[in-house]
Amino acid sequence: MITRRDFVVAGLAAGGTAAVIQLLYLPGDADGSSATSSLAEQQLNIVSGLGVRMDELLQSLEGADRLGESWIGSLAAAPSLRELGTIVDGRIDLQAPDLGAATAQRVRQDFVDNQLCELDGWQLSLLECQLAGLRHLAIAADPANLPLMRAREQAALQESLTEGEIAPLANWGPRKTVQGQKFNEQADGHSGLWFQFDNAPNRARIMIDGELARTRVSSKVVTSGLFGEMQDRILATPGEYEIALVDPIKKIKQPVGMLVVEPDPALATDGQASGTGFCEISKWGPRQTTVGVAPNVQPDGSMGLWVHTDCLPEGTELLFVDDVLGFTRTSFGLTARIPLALLESPGDKPVYLHNPRTGNRQLIGKFRVQE
Repeated sequence: MITRRDFVVAGLAAGGTAAVIQLLYLPGDADGSSATSSLAEQQLNIVSGLGVRMDELLQSLEGADRLGESWIGSLAAAPSLRELGTIVDGRIDLQAPDLGAATAQRVRQDFVDNQLCELDGWQLSLLECQLAGLRHLAIAADPANLPLMRAREQAALQESLTEGEIAPLANWGPRKTVQGQKFNEQADGHSGLWFQFDNAPNRARIMIDGELARTRVSSKVVTSGLFGEMQDRILATPGEYEIALVDPIKKIKQPVGMLVVEPDPALATDGQASGTGFCEISKWGPRQTTVGVAPNVQPDGSMGLWVHTDCLPEGTELLFVDDVLGFTRTSFGLTARIPLALLESPGDKPVYLHNPRTGNRQLIGKFRVQE
């Protein structure tokens, strides 16, 4: 039986007791920075109830998510976040000057005391499983983490795929549209895509611009399309968007082609929206949430909004529906905070740039708040 004891001992020798957990799980960069334009790179909101230092330790366990989910799922009765937090609090001195060292000591003692958990042929210290489980429960406790976790999973899937054929393709479409215009619009408002694949496996999914989309598979036809935030983002931005068929089990990606979004001729070619005095909005986000949840949450609980544009006339105002919001000019455009109170009712909320001197408005997009 392979055990983790050798890994713990090696970690202690190589990096000192404070680094043992990081060595075990090979985390990514945990400096707390986030790229607001990429969900997959945003930092998760983890509040364990055991203090900031424990929250920071849990943040560092980037590679432990599957372990935590598996361990919680293996228990006869899954504990709540508070219950598991109380257990961990009783096993580690949270007031220790070096929390990492105290944690590593407890991990080592678990092996000495034979307090182990076994998952997928690995033996780990009980504390390792408890910490991974605590991270899993803390992530699940905040709904704003859900889109971030989905983005991370899709980014990991994208990196694991190799190109190959999954099923013969005869034809597909539609292949192009114009900026801001839906195509093959379906009853629920999404833009539909069809693919004539011969006997694609039922598990196959359509991937659009690196993101798995809702997919329906039959023996001769696969249907998918642009839904929700993806539709808003792609239709708002001219360009080419890769489409592929993906087998998530065999990790195969079959390129299909490019969906082309052509520029709207009503927009000026010099980067300014015709007649408005504003430059084109190249990208912005976040674009959707659920009622009462602030994605890209800021320290005051508000939602962080970012907008990429090449120019902002003096005196420009930012409007969220009819509310005027303050913003900060940046090298790429602007950032702003949307108060949580403005996210308390469902609907599509228009976001504008407004020039009070001329009365001109430039629609940034519609922010969707779902039930």
